[in-house]
Amino acid sequence: MKPHLSPLRLFVKDSTISFCMVLLLGVLNYILCRNFALMLSEEDFGFLSSVLAVVMLVLAFLDLGLGEAAGIMISRSHDTGDIHKTQKLFTCFLYFRVGLAIACFGGLAIASFWLKTTFFGYSGPTILLIGLFGLIITMSLESAMVQSLGAIRAFGMKYAIITLRVMLLCIISFFFVPKYGLVVIILAWPAANLISTGIGVLYLHHIKVASLEMFQKEHRLELKAILSVSMWIAIACAGTSMMCYMDILCLTWLKSLTDVGIYKVALSINQVIFSIMTLPMVLTPTASILWSKKDYKEIKRITLHIIYFCLLMLPIVLLAGIFWGKEIITIMFAEKFTAGATALTWLWGGTIFFAIGSVCTRTLNAGHKQRSVAIVVIVCVVANFTLNVLLIPQYGYTGAAAATAISYVLLAAISSIRLFSCLKKLQSDPSTL
Repeated sequence: MKPHLSPLRLFVKDSTISFCMVLLLGVLNYILCRNFALMLSEEDFGFLSSVLAVVMLVLAFLDLGLGEAAGIMISRSHDTGDIHKTQKLFTCFLYFRVGLAIACFGGLAIASFWLKTTFFGYSGPTILLIGLFGLIITMSLESAMVQSLGAIRAFGMKYAIITLRVMLLCIISFFFVPKYGLVVIILAWPAANLISTGIGVLYLHHIKVASLEMFQKEHRLELKAILSVSMWIAIACAGTSMMCYMDILCLTWLKSLTDVGIYKVALSINQVIFSIMTLPMVLTPTASILWSKKDYKEIKRITLHIIYFCLLMLPIVLLAGIFWGKEIITIMFAEKFTAGATALTWLWGGTIFFAIGSVCTRTLNAGHKQRSVAIVVIVCVVANFTLNVLLIPQYGYTGAAAATAISYVLLAAISSIRLFSCLKKLQSDPSTL
């Protein structure tokens, strides 16, 4: 951490860079989704949205908490200048995660025909589903680069390579999807992942974070250390990801791919507000260093600033959704998707609370309170699934959005209470850590 910048000033600087990049990324993701929504059939668009939700959920489970755990440990070793340990941590993280991804892809490829007919109810060829499942491998590679860049606070490069990937997909989708459909997406998406991964590896190797070496016996100790930190984080990460994608999965199960398509449009517009999620991601490396220095007062000050900022945004997004939701969807997509306006309002409000909850859970994880976070997330996942099952049959995509938003409010409330009670106790008696 730079000595001439306070933790709060450094956080604001990193957040500003990340926020600007994520806003640009949100616009590009919107363009990409709009291309898919208008150029694919309703069945193909709903199928693509559902499969991507499954892929992202699988990636969350495969992560096993390694991403956040490795990020915490890499940020600390990098901050102390221990290059050798940083490189070993990176190598362990990369090989272990990609190995799991390959194994998982093989299992899903074997079950793809059954999944296509029974769960997705898709009439197209099975090879399309297998191709989309291949994203599990290429996105795992890219994710390892992105999380490592975030750990060393190289947020400009982190979002630059993600933005490059989305830009490539936007260009390819505009020119080729109208003629070739899903086939182009299946070929282009993994290729774009590999390009961004290659750039990330070269950059990390240049700054001596990544060492392009084979996994050796000496790496086992570092892997064991990462896994010891990641056990409870794994449950929390998988749980929060389940809340993110449970709505689409339950819509696929309880309704139709057409409903999924309408809901996906609302989710895509929600990506603009979702840029606020840069705040907890930027906070993680800063918080992990502050915890190691036992600077509990600064941790509390930074997290309160973020929570106040999020709450100030809440009435703005709610008013925009209530009064101009249909107009926004019509302008950004098409009038046929305006039925998702109420769902969009719920999602916007829920995203604010998800950001607050993520700030608190990530800060607790950085302070070795992973077990508490896991318990909080388990409670919220159970509530999320129950609400989806109860609300979707009657209210469809609006019920899915409401279930998600209520779960996020619960996450924010419980995790913030836990964080500030913990900080209060530590400030009065540091030996309780």
